[in-house]
Amino acid sequence: MKNDFTKLEKALRGLEKPLLSSESRENMRRDMLLRMNDSTPAELKYPSLERVKEYIKKVARITEPSPVFKASVKENVLAFVERKRLGSNFIWGMARSWQKVLATFMVGIISLSSFTVYFADIPVARAEKMTAFQDIYGNVEVLREGKSIEATKYMQLLEGDIVVTGENGLAVIRYFDDSVSRLSPFTELKMQRLYQDKKIKAKTKVEIELMNGRVWNQVVNLVDEQASFEVSVNNVKARTSEKASFDISSKESNNKVSVAVFENKVEVSVPEKRKENKQVVVEGYSVEVVENGSMENKIVLNSKEDELWVQVNKAEDKQYKMVVDKEKEEESKKEAGVLPADALYSAKKINESTKLLVTTDKTEKNKVKVDIAIKRLAEASALLSDGDKEGAMAPLDDFAKIVDEISYEVEGSEELRDYVRSAFADKEKDLSTVLPDGNRYMAKEALRDARLKLAVTDEEKNEVSLKSATEKVVEAKELFEDEKQEHAQVTLLEAAQEIVTVSSDENVIVDQKTLDQQQQTLSTVRVLKGAVEDKEDIKVEVQMIIDATEEALENPVEVLPEMDSAVVITIDEEPKVQLQEGQE
Repeated sequence: MKNDFTKLEKALRGLEKPLLSSESRENMRRDMLLRMNDSTPAELKYPSLERVKEYIKKVARITEPSPVFKASVKENVLAFVERKRLGSNFIWGMARSWQKVLATFMVGIISLSSFTVYFADIPVARAEKMTAFQDIYGNVEVLREGKSIEATKYMQLLEGDIVVTGENGLAVIRYFDDSVSRLSPFTELKMQRLYQDKKIKAKTKVEIELMNGRVWNQVVNLVDEQASFEVSVNNVKARTSEKASFDISSKESNNKVSVAVFENKVEVSVPEKRKENKQVVVEGYSVEVVENGSMENKIVLNSKEDELWVQVNKAEDKQYKMVVDKEKEEESKKEAGVLPADALYSAKKINESTKLLVTTDKTEKNKVKVDIAIKRLAEASALLSDGDKEGAMAPLDDFAKIVDEISYEVEGSEELRDYVRSAFADKEKDLSTVLPDGNRYMAKEALRDARLKLAVTDEEKNEVSLKSATEKVVEAKELFEDEKQEHAQVTLLEAAQEIVTVSSDENVIVDQKTLDQQQQTLSTVRVLKGAVEDKEDIKVEVQMIIDATEEALENPVEVLPEMDSAVVITIDEEPKVQLQEGQE
């Protein structure tokens, strides 16, 4: 009997709908009206209904609803009661519902915004660089802790490792500071020191020892004042703290060490009992050091045996500069992230503003500003790489404004100055290989202006100006070598103006650091002089720079005789020159 209701429902649904005539329907209606007006009880008027009632009671007693049906009824009853309860306060109920909807919507918006802002300004950490083989040819081994290991391309080198090339072996080592060494056959080279400061990444020191053989070294972008690259042979040291290419060889047969400079200049020193015998050897010249420590300066005269080695390495130098420049360009684009024309740039700016807002410590807030300034410079560099000078103007302007803001804070905080020095040095390395005719040169100039703006004392400003002038002289030389005369002359004149400005300021006290920088500038000018000796149309400008630099020195240096190549600068004495055979 539990399913009686179901059977009844099915039976009723199976009946056909009765079809009554209009006359029958009218009779039924009249009959119903009459019954409604009759006051006689139904059970007396229709005795059969009593039997129906009793039958329904009997069915109810033996019929049990299913659990699902009971649960459904209970749920409907409770829902009805709840609607009744809320019905008296319908408006408040609706308001509460909309508050929930709105709150959910706002949470979604904030979450989406946070997600968007995060991905719009993800900090890009630069991969830690290591010293490793860039190329391997023939038989090359590494001696490490007394064991011999076969060298492989990209194998990392550690302090204390000795690289040994065999009869047909050649190796190219790329250091973490972007410098390279190319080893000839029968060469032994030891990794003495591979140092990088933890706070100031551009402060690096690479020290290698040539135990035997020959190695060509190319230094492309040392920028920190304390960075250096040094090669030692016995007691002879060849050191540079800027761009340079030099070849150094040691032969056990004659106990001579030869250092030949092919780009810029290198300081060569030999420690003696009481003092250090030191001199600067410039491009186009070499120095030979014999066993007793005496030095002999020479014009670089390549034998037929050396000519191939030199020409190949010069070509490799030029190619490697292009590789480094491209790598730095790509790194700068990654660092820039979202650019001003991108849809998420507003989110990036919001994120930066939020960082400034939540940072309460004054020094830390200024560090955040420095980070933002570097971002703007990276954005400008990325846009300039693609030739968008107009688009780069806005981030360059923002960069200059932020530099103005922090320029008032650096004097009172050594911590902030170190932070600025580190951040700016990284960008200087990125832009070091860019020449005035390159797309990214505007970013390089903006960084120079910032460096001058952040100098605290007049002496420091002097030093920065002279360093910028020295860099421009080197750039002019490279442009002359590439036959880009117009760019070269403009760059050279700009350098001259900076030097004249410094040398004509009588109120500035020249300290030792400034004097050292003046000496560096002078030696770089001499390199340029030798490189453009055959270019009559620019000799006047070059001489003007020499005159201005000499005037800046309180003890002028004697101008050395004109030669076919650059000259060796020795302050105290005129260099000894070995003439070619047949010359007088």
